[in-house]
Amino acid sequence: MTVDPVFAIHQNSNIAEMMHYAGQLQDEMIEYRRDLHTHPELLYDVVRTSNKVADLLEEWGITVRRNVGKHFGMGVVGLLHGLADNGNSGPTLLLRADMDALPIQECNELPYKSVNDGIMHACGHDAHTAMLLGAARTLAAFRERLIGTIIFVFQPVEEGAVKSPLDGRLLSGGRDLIEDNVLEGVDYAYALHVMPELPVGTLGIHPHDAMAASNHFKVEFQGTSGHHSAPHRAVDSIQMAARYIGEINGMMANRIDPQEAAVVHNYK
Repeated sequence: MTVDPVFAIHQNSNIAEMMHYAGQLQDEMIEYRRDLHTHPELLYDVVRTSNKVADLLEEWGITVRRNVGKHFGMGVVGLLHGLADNGNSGPTLLLRADMDALPIQECNELPYKSVNDGIMHACGHDAHTAMLLGAARTLAAFRERLIGTIIFVFQPVEEGAVKSPLDGRLLSGGRDLIEDNVLEGVDYAYALHVMPELPVGTLGIHPHDAMAASNHFKVEFQGTSGHHSAPHRAVDSIQMAARYIGEINGMMANRIDPQEAAVVHNYK
């Protein structure tokens, strides 16, 4: 028996059969995606989404950890052991999707339009979640041909960060899950993002870093009140903020290697 370290599938497996099975799930996965699109949730407030994901994984015989995340506990992790080697000798692969939506009002007129005012899946995370559900169901159906272990990670808060109730840090969902040891023992990790620029049915692969990771910090400006007729007796916090914006953008232009991908953005 040989092991493909990337796909962790027995060499005698019929990949075409697995792909055919996955293709038959298309209508079902579209239904899941549209349901998620209709009921978008923000940041860590993904109770409905995470419960739906966890219920489906359990229905397909995948071991599920609910409430994953050291600080917020809103992630979902599924664990699938390959039966071709009893999950003992192959690699551990992690497949990840994000679940959260954006604070955007949906103006589309669709049967599955968002019912949550001011919230919309405008970035494709509903599609990401549905795709990973499709992968999970397919791999679970062929577990007897799998070598090693596959971990399915459904992450909240890809969009932004929230102050931790434990230590006050601004944390994304990825960091929250990592601090709950979801990467422990993982050999390979994969994720993807929809891209409207690519034709339907096309998969783009980047040889290096393809997506941004973010760090968050907060800057406060405190002035002193005064009268507009005597500005010299006051401290103008608006002027401070304006100068800061100019200086920080200058720093990005002059202090960062132009070949490095770096952005400073005002989040909130």
